[in-house]
Amino acid sequence: MPQNTTSANLIQEIQHLVDQSWQRWLTTVHHMPEDQLDVAKVCGDWTTKDLMGHMAVWDQVAIDKIREVQEGIPFHQEETEERNQREAAARSLRSLDDQRGDMVMTHGRLQAALRAASRETPDKLERIKEWIAEDTWAHYDEHTAQLQTWMQAHAHEA
Repeated sequence: MPQNTTSANLIQEIQHLVDQSWQRWLTTVHHMPEDQLDVAKVCGDWTTKDLMGHMAVWDQVAIDKIREVQEGIPFHQEETEERNQREAAARSLRSLDDQRGDMVMTHGRLQAALRAASRETPDKLERIKEWIAEDTWAHYDEHTAQLQTWMQAHAHEA
């Protein structure tokens, strides 16, 4: 199906929201002291390393939601806290490099899913936009703010 102007504008808006927030997240992670990435508790008991794995999990949820809108394949819904605890436990022994690599790889798959969604109708793109906000740009911004708060509170230690 050829892409109409409304669909093109919607997918560009979604991609812009995701990309801008993602870049803020990556920039903030980059400014986090390297020796604190897997030590400092920046979000409850979670470190930046833990958040990297957490971002990968929720990017995958966004991919699954996109797939459901596109293909009608239901994604596995479960309580947020339940998913967070299960995934955190499963990823707890992974290295910083593994967490970072999985985060980047999963985000790349999300970007590919968004590119593929550009062929969808405006009503499907509106549903995607509404449905993935909490898993992507709003989520990235939430954890970016937590890292920034931690860095500001510990700036004197640098």
